Formats: sequence, structure tokens, C-alpha cells
Amino acid sequence: MLFLVFSFGILLLFAIANIYIYKRFILQIHFLKPFKKIFALLLILLFLGQAIFLLFRRDDYLSDFIYGLLASFYAVSYCLFLIALLADLFKILSSFLQNKGLFLGINSKYAKTFFDIFFILLGCFFIQYSINNALGTPSVKEKEIVIPKLKENLKIILLSDIHLGKNLHEDFLQKLIEKVNVYEDIDAVVIVGDLIDTKPQNLSSYIHKLDEFKSKYGTFYALGNHEYYHDADEVIKLLKTYTKLNILINDVKILPSINIAGIADLSSYSFQSHIPDIDAIKNKLDPNLPSILLSHQPKSVDVLDLSHFDLILSGHTHAGQIFPFAFLVLLQQGYLHGLYKLKTQNQLYVSSGAGFWGPSFRTLAPSEIVLLNLKGE
Repeated sequence: MLFLVFSFGILLLFAIANIYIYKRFILQIHFLKPFKKIFALLLILLFLGQAIFLLFRRDDYLSDFIYGLLASFYAVSYCLFLIALLADLFKILSSFLQNKGLFLGINSKYAKTFFDIFFILLGCFFIQYSINNALGTPSVKEKEIVIPKLKENLKIILLSDIHLGKNLHEDFLQKLIEKVNVYEDIDAVVIVGDLIDTKPQNLSSYIHKLDEFKSKYGTFYALGNHEYYHDADEVIKLLKTYTKLNILINDVKILPSINIAGIADLSSYSFQSHIPDIDAIKNKLDPNLPSILLSHQPKSVDVLDLSHFDLILSGHTHAGQIFPFAFLVLLQQGYLHGLYKLKTQNQLYVSSGAGFWGPSFRTLAPSEIVLLNLKGE
């Protein structure tokens, strides 16, 4: 029921956006008016595609190609709506300036044609940029973090929210691996949840590639909420069968200079499977070493007592993924993106993620691979 209410709300918003695009953008451009029926039909087809995607994306009714195509339809409406809104604001401003006797030629026929073409090109660029921002290989962002008790400097690659599934496939994973393996002195690779976003068996042909990440101590992995959506036990079985990942579910791996721990995701309480167990982790820590905790949702620092860990690594937020949803994510999680100093004097880093969820576009929230340079005081 909740899914249907959510779906109806999203579709209502995009229906309004499509109508606004038609009324306030297309019909306001004189050289597009002769084709208004064609554009009306295209916007109707666009909306039908958005509805089909939203209602059937959870099942295997859609092929990977159709799924990926329909997922991009949201970017078209979103970007054109913002451009239409911007064009309207520009018209209001130009009328105001003309009434004040300034820039008298700004509303002339030639000026209007120029700005109409400008906004059309800007819309096309914005659509392409937003989609490429989601589907493209993320860049590597370096971040230095001081951990007082650390006796040996470490370099750790942080990945989160890869979302391998119907939109991001083997080629995306391969590009991530190639980008990470450019660095030859990496001590560990950590994947902080939402690695998988489809039925686990759909990935059996290429999930073994995770072992191609090169690092001194290997690759460490903690569960995210999307693993629970697709049966966490089946995900764990898949990874144990085809990879050599260090799967950390309320568990610890003790390295020569640091503890790396992983906790089950908070969404587990809804599924009653693999529940977070902080005490189990604490009992396995080497108290003489600093500790890193992989915890998918950043709000876990406010829900659980994580004061024993020097650094908590999270993802989940996608840095909002689509403006202005960042404000809702921040409200729900308490943290959005970047490094935070916590009241317990430890630190939290929230990654914006390497992949994306749902519609295939990102705005004002670029994806990332994070190279953490951990240093002692």
C-alpha cells in the first residue's frame, strides 16, 4: 500500500512537471508551435514510460535495455522542468527591466529567438550531464583523515552504493576496478553496502570480478539496506560462492595496525535477519589498535553507541542524488556527505556513492570513489 501511495505521488509530480513544460516552455517558443501536437504526444509517451518504470521496476518484467531507457525518462522531465522554470523567471526579470527603461531590446523578436534557442540547448546539455553523472565512472576523491592512535599511515579505497543490477552492469564494475587499480599502494578496499540491487543470481556470471580489486590486505564488505530487499542470505551466499571478500556482519578483521569492523544494516530490524550487534564487535576488537567501522547508514552513529570506533565509514545518502531531495535525506539521516566530527570525538565519513538508485540521473550530487589517506598525529 505504501509503495502505491509513493508511486502515485511521484507520478503526480511528474505529470504536473510535463504539463508545465508543455504550457510554459514549448508553447511559448514560436518556432515550436507548429509541432505542438507532436510535442504533446512525446510528453504523453514520456509520462507513460515513467509510469511503467515506476510500477514494474521491482520485478523482472523489464529487460535491462528497456529498464535503462525508461529510467532515463525522469531526467528529461526533471531537467526540462527546471529549464522551463528558469525561462519563466528570465521573462519576469526581462519584463521588469524593460518597464524600468533598461535593456529595451531584450524582449525583441530576435532577442527572444536567441534566448529560446539558448534555453533549449541548455536543457539538452543539462539532460545529458545529469544522466552521464549517474552512468559514468566516478572520479577519485582524495581525503586525508587523522586518527590519533594510528601508528602506520594507511591508504584505503572507500566504495559505497554501487547498485549492480539492471542499470549498472559488468562494464561499470570493470571500470571501477580499473580506476582503483591505478593506485599501486592501496592497503585495503572497503565496500560499505548497497553493492547489489537485483536478484543475486542475476550477477553470478561476473560478481567474481570483485576479487580483481588490488590491495595489500584485501577487500572488506558490509551489508546495506538493498541487500536485505533482495534477500540478504542469498546475497551472502552469492558472495561466499564466487568471491573472496571479507564479509563483515557484526565481525572484525584485525590488521597489523588497525581493526576493520562491519555492522549489519539498520534496515535489518524490519526483516528480522542479521541484526546489528555492537557488543559482538566490541568483544573482537584489539583494544591496542584504532578501529574503523563500516556502517551503511550514517544515522547509525545516533542510533547505536559507536564511541569505540575512531572512524565510521558510511554511504546510503547518495549526497541527495537529485536536488532538492538532499534536504529530505539530511533530515532523515542527519548527515549528507563528507567528513563529520562527532560529539563522541570520533569521526564519520559519508560517501556520495559510486552508483545510483532508481532514475538514472544525478544533479548537484556527483558520484565518487574515495581514497582515504589515514594518518596518525
